[in-house]
Amino acid sequence: MKKNFRAIRASIIIGILLFSLFAALVPFTSARQGIFINFSSVVILEWENKTEEPIIPLQDLITYKLVLDYKVTIGGLFGANLIYALFQNRRVNIKLEVVDTPDWTTAQLETTTIPANIPRSVGTPESYYAYISLSLKEDAPAYERGSIGIKVTIPDVGPIQGFDQTLYVNFKPAYRAIIDVNPQINSKLIGPMDVTSFAIDINNQGNGRTKVFLEIDYQSLPEGWSAVIDDNVIIEAGSGSEKTKTVYLTVYPPKGFGYHDDIANIRVKVTPTWAENTAIEGKYEYVTLNIQSRGISVIGIEVVLSIIVLIILIIVGIYLVYNRFKK
Repeated sequence: MKKNFRAIRASIIIGILLFSLFAALVPFTSARQGIFINFSSVVILEWENKTEEPIIPLQDLITYKLVLDYKVTIGGLFGANLIYALFQNRRVNIKLEVVDTPDWTTAQLETTTIPANIPRSVGTPESYYAYISLSLKEDAPAYERGSIGIKVTIPDVGPIQGFDQTLYVNFKPAYRAIIDVNPQINSKLIGPMDVTSFAIDINNQGNGRTKVFLEIDYQSLPEGWSAVIDDNVIIEAGSGSEKTKTVYLTVYPPKGFGYHDDIANIRVKVTPTWAENTAIEGKYEYVTLNIQSRGISVIGIEVVLSIIVLIILIIVGIYLVYNRFKK
């Protein structure tokens, strides 16, 4: 009886070994369809530390780090652990290729092949690293999502099905404030009785809707001069006439009675900000406008005439009194 039991047990063990050997040797096409076993390669690709830091346009290529998590999942019915043990830690090359980018993005993979191993255990990912260099053009839309498609290819290894998919990593362009400030004329000669305006064209060359703040440097205004300007203006991004707006600086020279030869060099501070969040500012700049007021002003002549009339009346009065007493 014991001999029969031992024979049966030995037959079972031999049967399992033969079945496992058969499962390892049969064409794996049918195996991947789930008849015996079904191992599948799975890849997750993302930025290191899942960074959300926006990327500034118009910079040279900057290198960023990607994390690739590679694992093998299991399906099917029979022979999983025993079969997997035959292939774990086997060398495999992971191929990477950039296949999809926005028009305003330049992307270059520094790592196109990652030497890897079949993971030591099923379902447990192992991490590998790749490097990609990015540069964004001036028209990268501020804070709108961009995606880079990277094709990841892993070959079949025995019963372990490979991987051939395009994975996307997302990013956002930062706002970059770029404006071109051009007065239509930089200097003027006027008379003291005049009021004049300077037209200033502001062109938005940045990558987002821009709100420009304008502020007169009142310390640059000489005594007696005054000026006003539009406080702010919103300029669209993109192409077309809406990229340029015109603001006006209005200047009032000194108008006191008499001859004038006055000069003022008025500075205007121009600060670009992102229209959706004005706390995000670009670099401010100053524009200087020169103006000379020359000529005679009759403003206040009534006061002078009143004084002259008063003096004449006093002289006439004195003259009349003098003649009266003389008689």
